[in-house]
Amino acid sequence: MDRPRLAEPSRQIGVSGGGVEKAWFGWPTDAEVEALRQDFARETDSAKQKALADKVQARAMDVVTYVPIGQYLGEIRLP
Repeated sequence: MDRPRLAEPSRQIGVSGGGVEKAWFGWPTDAEVEALRQDFARETDSAKQKALADKVQARAMDVVTYVPIGQYLGEIRLP
């Protein structure tokens, strides 16, 4: 894979590791994935952001931050 599947990990709730303090009940607590997401949000170099996004995705798969049970598709309308 040459690009991350998550466009912007800092905005993806599915890879949140904030636990009940920062997310919903039952949400996992994982300090490593949270630190990676924060590093991504602060990074300005796109190559470094890509590397961090890859790390976020890999960590989310390792600790299973969520299990998708469906997919929502919708039209995006821009002004």
